[in-house]
Amino acid sequence: MSGLTAIYARKDTTSSGGVSKAEKAAKDRELRLAKRWKALAKMHRIIRLPQNRRPGLEDISNLSETFERVLATNDDPLICDRNTFVRVIMQLYLKTDHKAVNQLYSSFDPDRTDMLDYRDFIAALRVFRNPTETARAKLEAIFRIYCHEGEATLPKPVVTQILYKCCASLVEKEHLDDCISAKVGKQMRAQTALHQRQQYVSRESFLGLAYVDCSGVAACLGGGQRSMAGKASFGIQVGLPQLMEALSAHAEVEDGFFLQLCDRLDAAGFEGKPQLPRPPSPKRIDLTPVNVPGERLKELVSSPIGHERV
Repeated sequence: MSGLTAIYARKDTTSSGGVSKAEKAAKDRELRLAKRWKALAKMHRIIRLPQNRRPGLEDISNLSETFERVLATNDDPLICDRNTFVRVIMQLYLKTDHKAVNQLYSSFDPDRTDMLDYRDFIAALRVFRNPTETARAKLEAIFRIYCHEGEATLPKPVVTQILYKCCASLVEKEHLDDCISAKVGKQMRAQTALHQRQQYVSRESFLGLAYVDCSGVAACLGGGQRSMAGKASFGIQVGLPQLMEALSAHAEVEDGFFLQLCDRLDAAGFEGKPQLPRPPSPKRIDLTPVNVPGERLKELVSSPIGHERV
């Protein structure tokens, strides 16, 4: 045995199948994101167990207030580390498992930053509440979760987080990005072969969010890189009425959120389905019979000529 010599390689020489470090990190991120909604559905069932509920106590509100109290003394009172998250959840709810709660945190921290905006977790749980409410009502409820101490507006990056709330993969995020972004598309081509000119129609981005990039979504989908254009719009606030008005003008954004919402609820086993906003009811038609002689008499009495005749 004395003649054996240990040899250590300076770097890992095992074959990785030609996969780069960035590709491997992206794959690992996707695997963590894929586990999120299964872990959330399990946590939602635990929270709704009879032994974890008390009369007159709304669980979503109680969970949010608990995190607010625990994180109040932090430098950033919105950011929760892994240890704090696990401690809060396991102390609040029976039947929770240490390993499962850790995996749940990991699904919200795909980049392993040990930083979670606790509102992301609570808003994701709110997705499972009231399965039959409209997508717009769901967005309104989530919007209010992100509002702090009676605030009525949110920064643009936070509005982006809300729209991404039902995404389960980076592919779904990219689909919503495509709906949000400003577009210039081909409208029609001149019919004559002599003048092959393209005419284009332009559309502004949804609330200008395309220029914010994906800042503020680090805890949500592993983003977090702010574009230079995003810095210019960082201080702009968006109110709920403005968001609802924008949804009416950009149906494709609401449709994208709606489809992802349906997929998340269906995968979690909910029977009820959300609904898109119904079109406004048509204006009621007055079918009351008109008393023609009586109406004519009123016209004659009210007119100057009628007064003269009387």
